[in-house]
Amino acid sequence: MDHLHRTRSDRYCRYARICSLAVILIACVVLTGWIVNIPDLVTLKPGFYQMKVNTAFGLLLAAVALWAGTHWQHRPVLARVVLPAALGAAAIGAGTLIEHAFAINLGIDQALWPDLISSVHDLPGRPSAPTAGGLLLAGITLLGLRTSARSWPMFLAAVSLAGWLCLALFYAYGLTSVYRFDAYGSIAIPTIASFAFINAGILFAHAQRGFMFYFTNPSYAGLAARRLLPAAYLLPALLGWLVLSADRFGNMDIRAALAAEAFFIALLFTALIGWSARSLVHLERLASIRQSEKLEALERAARLAHYDALTGLANRMLLQERLTESVKAAARRHSVVALLFIDLDRFKPINDTHGHRAGDEVLVEIATRLKAAVRDTDTVARLGGDEFVVLMNEVRRPDDAASTAAKLIDCIEQPYLIESQETFLSASIGVATYPDHATDAAGLMERADAAMYYAKSLGKRNYQFYAPQMTHEAVRRASVERQLRAALVANGFTLAYQPKIAIASGRLIGFEALVRMKPVDGREGITPDQFIPIAEESGLIVQLGAWVLNEACRQNRAWQEAGYLPLPVSVNVSAVQFRSREFVGIVRAALAESGLNPTFLDLEITETTVMQDFEHGIDVMRQLQALGVTVSIDDFGTGSSSLSKLKLFSADTLKIDRSFIRDLPHDRDDAAITSTIIDLARNLDQKVVAEGVETKEQLAFLQHHGCDAAQGFFFSPPLSPVKFEALYGKQW
Repeated sequence: MDHLHRTRSDRYCRYARICSLAVILIACVVLTGWIVNIPDLVTLKPGFYQMKVNTAFGLLLAAVALWAGTHWQHRPVLARVVLPAALGAAAIGAGTLIEHAFAINLGIDQALWPDLISSVHDLPGRPSAPTAGGLLLAGITLLGLRTSARSWPMFLAAVSLAGWLCLALFYAYGLTSVYRFDAYGSIAIPTIASFAFINAGILFAHAQRGFMFYFTNPSYAGLAARRLLPAAYLLPALLGWLVLSADRFGNMDIRAALAAEAFFIALLFTALIGWSARSLVHLERLASIRQSEKLEALERAARLAHYDALTGLANRMLLQERLTESVKAAARRHSVVALLFIDLDRFKPINDTHGHRAGDEVLVEIATRLKAAVRDTDTVARLGGDEFVVLMNEVRRPDDAASTAAKLIDCIEQPYLIESQETFLSASIGVATYPDHATDAAGLMERADAAMYYAKSLGKRNYQFYAPQMTHEAVRRASVERQLRAALVANGFTLAYQPKIAIASGRLIGFEALVRMKPVDGREGITPDQFIPIAEESGLIVQLGAWVLNEACRQNRAWQEAGYLPLPVSVNVSAVQFRSREFVGIVRAALAESGLNPTFLDLEITETTVMQDFEHGIDVMRQLQALGVTVSIDDFGTGSSSLSKLKLFSADTLKIDRSFIRDLPHDRDDAAITSTIIDLARNLDQKVVAEGVETKEQLAFLQHHGCDAAQGFFFSPPLSPVKFEALYGKQW
């Protein structure tokens, strides 16, 4: 709908520009006629009244103001043209009206060009009073639209347009007593046409504003208005002119002509009303159909929002709602709630061997078995993948939950027929109860999850109740790994961006992309310090790192396409990623998919990572730089590189580790190390970035010793893309 609204607005702006260009053309032709003394150009047609120089110039100013007003959003410099041009037109009109009203000569009549065509008694060069009034009203209307948000300028333009169209009608009907006011009051046809174009252009330029929206909106009501309005203006005028012409030439009796006129008007308006009525009936039918579709869509959306699309079981959202209600009810009744967290063992090989379709069929079968194994009052939910949860209300004793868990394991272990072959699965189940293990929904989910992982660590195919004596660290790491895997599947990560600031100028020169995990079930997201080490140990860092690289390149390219100054984005590379043989290919693919110029990607590799396999590290760095990517050595100073090897580094930038910045400038050792790194980088023709800058004193020290750039909380914490744009968009 926004696209349709914008398209219509652009169309009417084009109409306004055409109107303004038509007036500019008429005015330029008339002015040329005055300058080169060609009377036919001044009247545009022999026998017509002439358009005065001041009239032509005033209309030219009004048309230029209108034309500039339709372009200023795309070309802001044109906004400066509207005000002086509109003021000029209004000033000419106001001055001329004063001359007419007080019978004085202000000297403006022939100030632009002498009138050598009119006789002396016609007051040479002076526009008529209606023309002067038209210029004044046009100027006021253009100024009002530029400075006021109210609708009165639109009303003024509409009234002016109606007045000038009436004068055109008087011309057509030969009513000279109306349009010739006195000896110097006649109005030229080009003048009437120009004023009609000006006021119509003003209305077109603001077609989505005020009462004009009733005619220009894309609804059927707007369509009906656009059909009826031209007929309401043109048909009576045209038929009246034909009647007068027939009477003038004696071709038809006046009474017969008037009767024919009335008949044709009635006939045409009947057709238009029928046409519009048909459109409105179609609209009502369409609205009825859309209402039905909307209700069906709402029902589908409600089901999709609360039920798993594959199995028809409750999903995470519905489970969360029911678990919360169950805990509240149990607190009132002093009863027990049990939560059983089920994870299938050896399910992945089914997908790998038989395909995802077979895996989906197995999941549907498991859902059916689980529902059959529990009470009607219990809730069976699928969280995603091969994870299920059973919520048991009104449990009399923990043994009931234990027997149910054993029953669930037994039903899951029954054979599955896949492609005429029997396949077997097992399950690990973690059990947590209210109020023994947790007193809220989130706590129950966490405890049951931890117990499930503990059951897996005992060899799978068993159930375990949560117990405090479980090794907290093992449970935590297992839970984090599970959440990592789930987040990679469900787009559970996001990037934050921390600015890099040039110390000398204070300008933004780049930004570092830092991965964050989105909150789940209302809980705080796991911090990078917690999940990055586990991702590296489990090998998930390769998949996570590829996502970070692709997302950072995509976002940077999107900012560049939005008109922001192209700046490099820095992406951290883990040791596991760097050692992967496919790493250079992954970088190349990310650049190709996003369309990002390689010069705007900076890869940060730790000193320790390079030194673990120095020859391989140098080779990979050179391959990356051959792509056009820049390479930075992260956490410089904390590794074990020697000066003999440092000179072989092909890095573009050294990043001083935050541990050396933290106690600056008070710690003499840190100060000496930092200044040495800066000098070393300068001698190696490399740039230096200090990370972890948090105080003015630290920044002053770095500035004094010639550090190139810095980042840290002194400037800004890592920000979401929206906040980053809002904070740095103006200086970016």
